[in-house]
Amino acid sequence: MVTAPLPAAAYTATVLRLVSDRCGRAVVTALAPAGRMPLTNYLGQSLVSCTGICGVPDARVAVLAEENHQHHGSTA
Repeated sequence: MVTAPLPAAAYTATVLRLVSDRCGRAVVTALAPAGRMPLTNYLGQSLVSCTGICGVPDARVAVLAEENHQHHGSTA
């Protein structure tokens, strides 16, 4: 979309102008903890999802080794 950058730039300029004075900084300071919470949730969810999908690294290596052993057969 060609029109998307113009509203994005206008929105960014408006927000920067609103938070540049003393009153705006007070609002930003008051809302900062609420802004950090989604980042914490995102990082926590990513860690849990990655661990659930990929498994614990040592356990995954053992599973891959066993799959390889079953696929190629035992020579011992």
